[in-house]
Amino acid sequence: MRCIGKGAESAVMFCGIMNLPPPPTKFTKFNNNLLQAARETCEESMAEAVHEAVEENEGGRDIAVAVDGSWQKRGFSSKNGVVTVTSVDTEAKSDKLDRRTLAFIHEPPEHVEFYNTTGAVIPCTARGDPIPTLRWETRDGNPVKDVPGLRHIRPDGSLVFPPFHADNYRQDVHASVYRCTAASSAGVIGSRDVHVRGSK
Repeated sequence: MRCIGKGAESAVMFCGIMNLPPPPTKFTKFNNNLLQAARETCEESMAEAVHEAVEENEGGRDIAVAVDGSWQKRGFSSKNGVVTVTSVDTEAKSDKLDRRTLAFIHEPPEHVEFYNTTGAVIPCTARGDPIPTLRWETRDGNPVKDVPGLRHIRPDGSLVFPPFHADNYRQDVHASVYRCTAASSAGVIGSRDVHVRGSK
């Protein structure tokens, strides 16, 4: 949103109508300081314009103030003047920034318990721009590898523990701590520790 001169008041009104948060108070404070400085500079500039016009006219006769505030005399126009433009972001959250921010859509739960006859699927999905790469790792940070018939990672990022025969129970697979990570050029985020316990 652009605010020129008294535009700050319009910005507050516009934000209210559009149900947006008002401009930050620091903006108003800095805008007031900037406008005061612009006003002082403008007054100095206009005084300089008058001085130029008087010298050009040899005494100051037939000098008039134009509608736009510049001093003129028969085609003479001063190059003095000040334009002040300030802006403030009035969006509650930038859509572009929101898309780039890495975040979990479905963060895995802290505890997952299941029976060997049922198995379990632990979803993990994340969003971001670019699309993040999902990876599961063990508590010590090593990547989780597929164990045929006991554990694998689906293309959608879910960690799957299929039903298994009690004789195939493995403590390092079925009673362990896992973590899901999402990585992109925007950074890396990690889920909470997921304590998995499969019962025979």
